[in-house]
Amino acid sequence: MTIEYLRPAFADDELEVTTWLSSLHRVRAYREYAVRLVRRGEANSPRPGAETLSQPEDDLLACAQADWVYVNRQTGLPARIPAVVPALFAPNGQSTLPPHRPDPPLADRAAREFHSQRRVQCYELDPMVHVNNAVYLNWLQQAVFAACAEVGWTWPRLLASGVVIVQRRHEVEYFRPARRDDEIEIVSRVVGWRRVTGTWQQDVYCVRRDGQPVEPPLHLARDYNQGAFLSLDGRPTRLPPEMIEALAPVGDM
Repeated sequence: MTIEYLRPAFADDELEVTTWLSSLHRVRAYREYAVRLVRRGEANSPRPGAETLSQPEDDLLACAQADWVYVNRQTGLPARIPAVVPALFAPNGQSTLPPHRPDPPLADRAAREFHSQRRVQCYELDPMVHVNNAVYLNWLQQAVFAACAEVGWTWPRLLASGVVIVQRRHEVEYFRPARRDDEIEIVSRVVGWRRVTGTWQQDVYCVRRDGQPVEPPLHLARDYNQGAFLSLDGRPTRLPPEMIEALAPVGDM
């Protein structure tokens, strides 16, 4: 799944989510999503944060594309999509994602590797009794802030420096499901950087299942997580150079 965040939404805003199939294949389908603002909440006057790093339609807040695979519930294996589906959903070939310019890879820096751990909770499960795909995005965002705090860049320090970090884009691939009570490890490192954006590669592993260590750990997912740096009034800003030095020092570590 790839999701791009373009503008913020606030409490009591009215939103509209539109979804459609862009393509359909033997066992998989690409589904598009567009989240638009219908009406601002009465208490939400124009505020900082309305600026964006790109120029989409004024009411478009987020867009996404997901690669869905049709699966036999009993076996967990891919299954052919029923013949009636194309007629019902009429794939139209239209993608919602804007062109993406990746952050340049680090050239002269050795990125530090950060490890964070967590245990799957029952409320994170979906009807298939594995972790809902959207839950991973919360895990990954938290792992980034934990990594920053580990090198001294806590949330209060960021605010004192006049900087906030917001999610810009996720590009995540799911390999295997996480289950209830699995012990999870997330490995994060910076892999790209631009003036006001940075990209992390984050790998999610199951390291313990049913009370037993998993050797080697099961690779559950990989994400390329792009964040953007804003000033406290919501404008794109250059992050403190000390922060990139802490996360990815120049030369050998």
